[in-house]
Amino acid sequence: MATITRAWPLDDITVRRSGDGRTVEAYCALFDDEYEVQDTHGHYMEIIDRAAFDHALSQGLTRTSVLFNHGMTVHGTPDAIASVPLGTPIEVRPDSRGLLTVTRYNRSALADATLEAIRHGDITGQSFRGRVYRSSPTRVPKVRPGAALPTVVRYELGLTDYGPTPVPVNAEPMMVAVRSSGVRSGAEWLERIRALCVDG
Repeated sequence: MATITRAWPLDDITVRRSGDGRTVEAYCALFDDEYEVQDTHGHYMEIIDRAAFDHALSQGLTRTSVLFNHGMTVHGTPDAIASVPLGTPIEVRPDSRGLLTVTRYNRSALADATLEAIRHGDITGQSFRGRVYRSSPTRVPKVRPGAALPTVVRYELGLTDYGPTPVPVNAEPMMVAVRSSGVRSGAEWLERIRALCVDG
């Protein structure tokens, strides 16, 4: 079975003055919203069905991790620091818009730097990764030059991990709130994380 990773830009980040600023609410997927994808499966339009995560969520969240950029560098290579979980999923549920995640961030240099970057708008994406269990059509059709892109509907997906990413692909806003209390690029952000984890 194939695995897909999808990321969207964040927008309208609201810092609420309740709690201690370590609970983050964010969408990691949008439902019924067609968007263009070009990946190892082909070039196509994709729609995530509202019930796509129902089976995965019925299994509980014990196997779902919260990772920065799926534990990868901005160049797509494994990163030991980014592979350390940022926090614990408190709630993951579908609503009328998409898959809403509520996460309690850990007290660690990695989580602190991530929260700071989210608050300042330096983190620009929220993403999920999961296996594809059921789609229509099952395989992405080949596209003839000049022809319209085919549409693939994802009816059942897994949820291996989700979390913030500095390299969003899709075009919808996803971050809802950081319940509260000048890095500008993904590479600079990771360098800052490494410095905090080593020096801190």
